Amino acid sequence: MKLQYKQIYEKIKTGSVSLRRRFVLYVTSAIVTSVVLLLLLLSLFGVLNPVNSRIDAHLDNQLDNHVVQMERDVDKLAAYSLSFSEQMEAVIEDYLTEHDLSFGDLTNDIDALTALQVKAFGTVYTNIRIAPCSGAFYILNTTVNNTLDSPRYNGIYIKFANLYAESTINTKVALFRGSSEIARNNDINLYSTWQNEMQTDVFADMSVFAENGYVLSSVTKIPDTWERARYIYSPIYGKDGQAIGICGFEMSDLYLQLSYSTADTESSQTICALIDKTEQGYVGQFISNRSGYVPPVCESITVKEHGSFYEYQCGEYEYIGKSKDVDIDGNTITIAMMFPKQQYESIVRDGQFKNVAIFFIIAAVAICACLWLSKKYITPIRKSITQIKTNKTDFTPSGITEIDDLFAFLAEQDRQNEAVLAEMESQKAEMQTTLDQMSSEHSQAKQEITRLAYSRKNEVDQDDYEQFLLGIKSLTPMERTVFNHYLEGKKVKEIMELVGFKESTIRFHNRNIYSKLGVNSLKQLLRFAAIMKRDEEGGDKK
Repeated sequence: MKLQYKQIYEKIKTGSVSLRRRFVLYVTSAIVTSVVLLLLLLSLFGVLNPVNSRIDAHLDNQLDNHVVQMERDVDKLAAYSLSFSEQMEAVIEDYLTEHDLSFGDLTNDIDALTALQVKAFGTVYTNIRIAPCSGAFYILNTTVNNTLDSPRYNGIYIKFANLYAESTINTKVALFRGSSEIARNNDINLYSTWQNEMQTDVFADMSVFAENGYVLSSVTKIPDTWERARYIYSPIYGKDGQAIGICGFEMSDLYLQLSYSTADTESSQTICALIDKTEQGYVGQFISNRSGYVPPVCESITVKEHGSFYEYQCGEYEYIGKSKDVDIDGNTITIAMMFPKQQYESIVRDGQFKNVAIFFIIAAVAICACLWLSKKYITPIRKSITQIKTNKTDFTPSGITEIDDLFAFLAEQDRQNEAVLAEMESQKAEMQTTLDQMSSEHSQAKQEITRLAYSRKNEVDQDDYEQFLLGIKSLTPMERTVFNHYLEGKKVKEIMELVGFKESTIRFHNRNIYSKLGVNSLKQLLRFAAIMKRDEEGGDKK
């Protein structure tokens, strides 16, 4: 096909392609080129490009929805966390005042710490019910046994058991950390990995906690479980203004998946992720859409640019998406919307296939249009040209006014040219007759000259003629040149211009020529020359 096109192109360059083919090729090329430029512009501005239009708009829409929801819920949880800490400060202060104790007196006092938990349970339970979370807790910087090698913290940590819906009003809770007496008194179950006290470094050092505000932690593994969560918590202050503990809420992976599932109409595998940057890379929580798809938990996420998007790699799984940093009162969290890279590439291929299909459809329509135009306009022109070439007198109109006028004009020109040609042929015949007559007269004149030369030869002195012939051989080259010009019929002035001599020089050569040839005048020289020429051409003839 490439070779055929090259051959056609070479024929066009040499002018050996018919008018119809040339018209179809040029017009089709112009239309196809225009279509290609149009498609490129439409793709450049995102009209035909699924990556820069539909996918981009879809991800932006989902991202904006989740950002708004996350900002709203984090603000709400932050407010609940601050309120929770005030409530806990009041509960602890009442308990210490009621029993005439200081906070330091609670260390190693299991009865006092258990009694405090019993008193604070209602506050913790109420907050887990009203806050958008999967768990609530308070942790105090004290323990029932401070002799252990690893530090422990006393408090209550309750979690929702068996989350199955976004609404947690009717969901049962389980005691994750705290005294078993709390579970018995409130008819709740102990969590499968229940312990009495905390042993974790998940939370900030309570001794250096900021005086106001809250902390939004990065995602972390919940101690002694397979679950992961991020926390929002605030400090609990004692009478002296020193932080004695923290309280807050848990947002587990499962809770986020139920609460932030993506209402996706474009892709059944679009997911949301809350990503945190660490020293080792990125970690995050994945939130499925309503179809239930969610990638497996991985320890690290790799993020790199992919055109106008980002590529996220979680283990062997690769995703394409967009992200946005959300700053909430100095706490930053990155929200990303993504879907599998394989699906992204499939959508891109589908878009490219559609573009190619559109291109070929338009090209096919362009070719058909060119063929129709060729049949409508080029074919009549070709027929008219054929009529002129065959010299038909009955010219058939093509139906195109300009073309009919042109070919009528050309036909008239042909008729006029034929008349002129006939006239020229007649003149040529007359001129040939005249030329033949002149040739005959020339031959007769030549014969007459020969006859006269012969007769003159008899009239001249033979010795003078012989001296003339011998003298020619003694002429110098320049004298011979001047002599030859005389024989050609040139005058003195003409010879001066031809050889570039002055008149005196020419006359000097004349004297030498006359002396060597034995003549007295130019007339005698020319007479002897005519006789010599006659002898050279045919010998002595009468």
